[in-house]
Amino acid sequence: MQCDPTVIYGMERLGKYNGTLTGKDLSFDSPYNTYEHGGLPPGPIGNPGEASLRAALHPADTKLLYFVANTQGGHFFSATLAEHNKNVMKYRRLSAGLPADPPPAPVPAPKAKKHSTKTAAHHSTKHQGQAQ
Repeated sequence: MQCDPTVIYGMERLGKYNGTLTGKDLSFDSPYNTYEHGGLPPGPIGNPGEASLRAALHPADTKLLYFVANTQGGHFFSATLAEHNKNVMKYRRLSAGLPADPPPAPVPAPKAKKHSTKTAAHHSTKHQGQAQ
């Protein structure tokens, strides 16, 4: 699953979570850590409220399968793994204090057009012929 909330839950159970999850935490030794253990954790990681239960009974019709925190208390959602990986990079940039998207790559200047020697020779022949 590789789901951050499972890592946080495992850390909280042992009093090790300080409100910030680091890359090192993703290898935290816990049976709840879904980065280290495949499948579902050994038990629930939270008690859902009424709104969550209603959402489970009547899920939204969406293609969004992935989510990652956006550092503002919300999430970036995506439909494909490629989009998700881009959102993970946004999260990492934001966590490092950088803008979500990297600056655009510089556009190379257009190359100057070269004058063709064939064209120049054609023009000089034409002019010579007209002078005669």
